[in-house]
Amino acid sequence: MDKNQLLKLIALIFERNQSHSLVLRQLMDILKEQNAPQEYIDLVQYSVDGFNYIKDKVKENGFVTETDIREGERKYRKAREESAGRC
Repeated sequence: MDKNQLLKLIALIFERNQSHSLVLRQLMDILKEQNAPQEYIDLVQYSVDGFNYIKDKVKENGFVTETDIREGERKYRKAREESAGRC
């Protein structure tokens, strides 16, 4: 599986599965078991973290990019910091 295929799979999971967080965690476990590149594992983890933002991007565009995933994860971290009173 290359990165583009992984991004398409992530978009399909968001598009078609109500419990996308669970499915993405299972995908992450599979990637770890298969010794996938850490970059791929990170993309899936970031998808779990930033799912609210990414879900909207998939609805808008029908696909998701690596930039969308990283932006979603960044927004997730920022929201966590703000809720902890650190920002």
